[in-house]
Amino acid sequence: GLNRRFFEAISCGFTITDDAPGTDEVLGSDLARQVMFPSPQQAADMASQYVNDPEERARLWGLEKDAIKGYSYEEAVKALLKAL
Repeated sequence: GLNRRFFEAISCGFTITDDAPGTDEVLGSDLARQVMFPSPQQAADMASQYVNDPEERARLWGLEKDAIKGYSYEEAVKALLKAL
């Protein structure tokens, strides 16, 4: 499944990812389909595509950042404190 590194990577820059369990739930299926790759060849193709299209890369990164807002360390601590 997803680990903290997934969220930290998106915070630092546009991210493409393999088909890890939980990606659909966090990013939403539409966005996940646009940034997930099933094979190394498709990863290379996607990287090339997004390197050559900075506007699309920036648009998708904005969507990624919005999708992970609820998964920040601050939100995790709030959830923990609320559970106590």
